[in-house]
Amino acid sequence: MPSIRQIARLMEPICLYSGVHLSPLTTSVEHILPVSKLKTREARLDLHNMYSCDIGINLYRSNYKFVNGTEFDINHKRKTFVPPLLSRGVIARTCLYMQETYNVDVCDVIDLDCYEQWLLLNVSSYEQRHSIFVKHFQNYKINDNFTIII
Repeated sequence: MPSIRQIARLMEPICLYSGVHLSPLTTSVEHILPVSKLKTREARLDLHNMYSCDIGINLYRSNYKFVNGTEFDINHKRKTFVPPLLSRGVIARTCLYMQETYNVDVCDVIDLDCYEQWLLLNVSSYEQRHSIFVKHFQNYKINDNFTIII
């Protein structure tokens, strides 16, 4: 299997949080559930948890908890991250997938009220394309993200 870095170069270069097309110099891989919260190698390598992201946003987001807000915000004092509307459904469905597939506790990663609300948001074409990409490369395990119906 190719390395995560090699696969990341093949991911759609669209930032999860801004929707902006990224150059190779500004692209990093965002783990929606931080690697530090994942106990198994399989969970850490699951591409359903990885999205292209602007390197600066990824750096500032750190491992901050996803919370609700009216606009994009990173609060370093509270260690919270308010993602833009376009990425909220992706975040919630990824958390659900990781929780159900790997028994990961998502309470430290996402506010539970947000989690429930964001799961109701529509699946975007970006999210669908990512799921197809993952299915193509993640051949060590046949696990579709059951939260996304294509």
